[in-house]
Amino acid sequence: MIEAFLKMLRPPKNIGVWEWSNTYRMLSSKSASVPGKFNGNKTPYMKAIYDDLSPDSPIQEVYLIKSTQVGGTEMGYNLAGYHMHIDPCPILYILPNLSICDAHSNDRLDPMIAETPEIKAVVPEKRSKEGGNSKYRKDFFGGVFSYATAGSPDALRSKPIRILILDEISTMEQDLKGEGDPIMLAKKRTITYPNKKIFLLSTPGIYGKDLISTEYEKTDANECYVPCPHCGSYQTLEFEGLRWAAGNYDDVKYECSHCKELIAERYKPKMFTAYD
Repeated sequence: MIEAFLKMLRPPKNIGVWEWSNTYRMLSSKSASVPGKFNGNKTPYMKAIYDDLSPDSPIQEVYLIKSTQVGGTEMGYNLAGYHMHIDPCPILYILPNLSICDAHSNDRLDPMIAETPEIKAVVPEKRSKEGGNSKYRKDFFGGVFSYATAGSPDALRSKPIRILILDEISTMEQDLKGEGDPIMLAKKRTITYPNKKIFLLSTPGIYGKDLISTEYEKTDANECYVPCPHCGSYQTLEFEGLRWAAGNYDDVKYECSHCKELIAERYKPKMFTAYD
């Protein structure tokens, strides 16, 4: 613990969240299909987002509208883990309800702490008479990680927060007891930090009517473009481009929006490596 305390006193290393994740982060079998060391090469298109979440970037707010199982939630925990290890500060992770907080604490946060030595070194072991290491709160040297639910206005407007993460916001109420949406309330907790980071991520609900799409429309709306392996034309991948024979969901292909050739699943890794 003395060594961990001394680490806290040192200035942050010149390393971004992407580099930290690929160097230090360990994945648990509870949350990853392939446990072990985090490998960002499996989702190279996420690097630009990681870079925007890093302290060297002047960008303070990052919005990710995504499909399922693309590494968005893991990105949120990598952001938290980075600051727990490298640049300690108050971190708040907001989820739709208490049962999801329970699941995240048990299946994501606790395993990340237990299996990533650099984080484990700065989080004191839980003792029965201490409240700083509980299911919804983890004190660490120089900061604290806390969970809150989107349905509690009091929790969303209390202590100052530098790193704010809101996950699955499309399922959150858009007006909390007449006090506004959870995003607006939570953002107020970051106003005292000029070096804050706000990360909002979610799969969409009804586009244009849910929180993630309405917030996303306020941004520069960057998208991931990948090249067709047949004609080389860059395009975003849309659900409407999927093609399959009736009842045969094991052989789905994607129709290029330019040359109309069908793209097999095996081409996908190479396409995403050459993303723009």
